[in-house]
Amino acid sequence: MVRISEILKVQPKTTQARPVPIQSPATARSPFSPRPAALSQKAPQPAVKAVAAPMLKFEPSDQEGVLYAQLLSQTQHCFERMRHEERVELGHLPELSQALIDQMVVNAPEFMRLAIADERETTLAQHGVNVAILMVQVGLELELSRGLVQDLAMVGLLHDVGMVKFEHLIRYPGPWKEGQHDHVREHPQWGQRVLLAQKALPKFVSRIAIQEHERHDGSGYPFGVTGASLDEYGQVLGLLDMYESLIHDRPFREKMVPSEAMRLLFQNHRQLFSDATFKSFLAAIPIYPVGTWVKLSTGELAKVLEHSRQNPLQPIVMVSRFDAEQASIARDTVDLSKQRGVSILGSAGAPPRSRS
Repeated sequence: MVRISEILKVQPKTTQARPVPIQSPATARSPFSPRPAALSQKAPQPAVKAVAAPMLKFEPSDQEGVLYAQLLSQTQHCFERMRHEERVELGHLPELSQALIDQMVVNAPEFMRLAIADERETTLAQHGVNVAILMVQVGLELELSRGLVQDLAMVGLLHDVGMVKFEHLIRYPGPWKEGQHDHVREHPQWGQRVLLAQKALPKFVSRIAIQEHERHDGSGYPFGVTGASLDEYGQVLGLLDMYESLIHDRPFREKMVPSEAMRLLFQNHRQLFSDATFKSFLAAIPIYPVGTWVKLSTGELAKVLEHSRQNPLQPIVMVSRFDAEQASIARDTVDLSKQRGVSILGSAGAPPRSRS
């Protein structure tokens, strides 16, 4: 998780930046090399230990919501074990991450909607599930192998496991005291030690998770690694972690709408991330996600229903008209790519009557 100050203020480099062993495994393709063939069939799943926390039961009418809730339940259980025993128990996370890939192949927009849902504030576990969805979205967009996409999902779910040790600080709404920021900056290394101790996890997961806060110009932590020494997947994780944090409330700031978060990241990305990393982000993550509200050049409000890869700034939207009491009086579905003279001016807050 990240504070806006981490984007806008470059941290001083350490005088003796140590190289970090973060090379990608030999079998992993770079996400920025030519695209490989489509996703392979299911890779063998790692052994799953029995856990005390039961799988949640839901009505089958909302498969995406059911899977999101199950991922959240298992991630929370994993973090609770960490909090009390300082060890990670994977439980059903490996098989649930496989299910996430299967369902996102069919209906990625709905999972993206869940990941950017209008939560007042997210927990560490919710943050992990949301980042996992974003990581899978990037992996699917780049047509990476299925095994690698699952590893990226596990990275997303567990990348902030070290933050459990410092959760009392990140929930504190005021400014931190002297020395507390340095204390929190220890969480990637603490998390890596815990992840390495879980033998069922590929080493790739801990190698990438520790790079969450490393930056392209060397201003990140814990090692201040620069440029080509950074793993490309670690850069992707860092960018998606920032994006997810910015679009949700935190005790110390209000959230941004997705397009504003993307604009802030674009303004600062050259010092923080490689151009290739940011291009992969733009290719996979829509500027106006499904379910968000936008203001049209006609002055009307519209809710994004569907994206067009060919026309990312011209999605299909539901235009709503309201009476003086903000009650919806008309709704029309409009494909903006076919409407001459009508464009999106920017993101908008949901009308009061549409908020859940």
